[in-house]
Amino acid sequence: NYANWNNAPGTTFTGPTWRDVNMALGFDGSSFLEWISDTGDFRAELQGKTASLFARIPFELTDPNAVNEMTLRMRWDDGFIAYVNGVKIASDRDPASPGWDAVATDKRSDPLNDDWEVFSVDLNSLNLVEGTNVLAIHGMNESIGSSDVLIYPELDIAVTGGVNNSTGYMSEPSFEGVNNEISDIVAPIVTETTDSPERPV
Repeated sequence: NYANWNNAPGTTFTGPTWRDVNMALGFDGSSFLEWISDTGDFRAELQGKTASLFARIPFELTDPNAVNEMTLRMRWDDGFIAYVNGVKIASDRDPASPGWDAVATDKRSDPLNDDWEVFSVDLNSLNLVEGTNVLAIHGMNESIGSSDVLIYPELDIAVTGGVNNSTGYMSEPSFEGVNNEISDIVAPIVTETTDSPERPV
């Protein structure tokens, strides 16, 4: 159930006893309740038993070569390691050699989760594939007796669209962004105006 859980390309994960959940995952008495889903409550499995929690989030790509930016947004307590297709992309408060029952190296303050923490992903290190890819998160509590734990990831992916060879006019500027829709129907363009026009002959 644990082998190949973060799914590098060419490996197979089965995990028959893993359960389908909605984000976010963990348990808490107060701070994280607004995020943790009913299916994502793991108090019975974790508290007093183990400090580690694992999540797999498949995502689809039709053209991996079109991906030009990827960022991971995280809320977590207390530590985590994130992988895409088996490649480590981000971590915090994680031990040097994390096992299945790893413990976070330090406690993370709950108020730090008021805002997302953003991690830029190095695309050159990844082996993205056409079809199903996997974001995998190993979440870690600072002790098995802790009162809360949280894993709440969001993966933002920017892709390059198809090339539009049409010419036309844009009604709004789009500095440092994707061009807006163009139009070949515009109002008349007036040029070379003067305060002293020549009298028609």
